[in-house]
Amino acid sequence: MIRALGCLGGLFTGALGLVAAFMALLLLAGGGVGSNSGPSHISFAVHPTSSGHVSAPPHSWWSYFHQAAMRFHVPIALLEAIAFVESDYGTNDGPSSAGAIGPMQFEPATWQIVSQNLGYSTADIWHPQPAIMGAAWLLAQDGATTSTGLSAAIFAYNHSAAYVNQVLGTMHILQRLATQGGAL
Repeated sequence: MIRALGCLGGLFTGALGLVAAFMALLLLAGGGVGSNSGPSHISFAVHPTSSGHVSAPPHSWWSYFHQAAMRFHVPIALLEAIAFVESDYGTNDGPSSAGAIGPMQFEPATWQIVSQNLGYSTADIWHPQPAIMGAAWLLAQDGATTSTGLSAAIFAYNHSAAYVNQVLGTMHILQRLATQGGAL
């Protein structure tokens, strides 16, 4: 079920700033509204689950998220959000319609590049620890180490404005819950 950001109060104030920065980058790069070089708009909608809730990852994954975030300097909530959006923390490992597989939904050709750079095997695509580490590496390579590069890095991970919205929305829900000490 779609929840408009306006219905969630001040929860997405930071996301709006990130989206504005992303849109400015698109305009500077010639990817403005109506362009074919990037997302044409951001709709400010979140699709965490059909019930509107974000589920918690398996307990064993917490250390994987932490290790990957620390090693590659990307937000932990970003990795958690992508794992949730892509596969509901490994409960739907694919293949997707694009052929992506594993808990972080890598296309095999992309995983080949990631695995060569990180020293993983082809089979590691199915395991949470190397898949999360690989996602963190890839996102860092694409600019997720800075707040201004976050949206572009998410867009590079999956070329869809709706996907960027979904990940950012989920990420901000996770961050809000973490700062409030709330449960998912």
